[in-house]
Amino acid sequence: MNKNKRVSPLRSNYAMFMQKMCLSLLLGTASLFAVGDKPLLSVNQDNEKALFYVGNTQPSNGQMQMQLLLLEGLQPKSYVLEVDCGALVAGIPIMSFLEKGHFVGIDPNRWLIEDSLKIETNRTIVESRRPLFLFNDQFDASETKIRFDYILSHSILSHAAHWQLPLFLENCAKVLKKGGKVVVSIRLTEPNEFGSAGAPHETMSNEWIYPGNSFFDKATVIEEGLKWFSHVEQKKEYTKLITSTDKSAFHDWFVFIK
Repeated sequence: MNKNKRVSPLRSNYAMFMQKMCLSLLLGTASLFAVGDKPLLSVNQDNEKALFYVGNTQPSNGQMQMQLLLLEGLQPKSYVLEVDCGALVAGIPIMSFLEKGHFVGIDPNRWLIEDSLKIETNRTIVESRRPLFLFNDQFDASETKIRFDYILSHSILSHAAHWQLPLFLENCAKVLKKGGKVVVSIRLTEPNEFGSAGAPHETMSNEWIYPGNSFFDKATVIEEGLKWFSHVEQKKEYTKLITSTDKSAFHDWFVFIK
């Protein structure tokens, strides 16, 4: 076999088309075609440590997170807040889709963002899309005075102290438009069919748990959510989508609507 044999552009494009079609059929939607054209986070030795710190999350997972927002109605004119945006795994494709200045990211660890911005391709995207970054551990974007259409947060509440769940929900609700949506992953005590074994009881820790996980009862998530939102819904199909490309990302997903 000739290892230097080039794959024809037609065959390569067809393979990409079929991969997108399979994922679209999985969800009963064709909206994945809006995702594949957006750039992925670039990775090299400059941000490898940052990627490892955020659970070795691969850039393709960021595209899948963007897909969840598209399924909820994301448009280029939308304003998006990502809570704990980390190394910009999801941030790069999302801000590339949005109009300039419509993406805001919060993270307590400035170095995660800075490491990814050491890479020229990532830095060029950020400079052109003009996002705003905040650095705090309170999930608080109130200083922006923006009312967001969507808030995304992945693999954050799965490490949160028990008291941080209501804090997260309250601070998200404060900066969300009426009818806006929070799309968030968490780990439930109940097992799911995608690989999570759950836990025997809620994690009642008063401290952030990392690299371990914290677990919440579904009833707790709904009860706390309804204090600030009109509707709370678990989205098992979103776990199905994410695990279709990353079997280890079997978090439980919820959508909160204000």
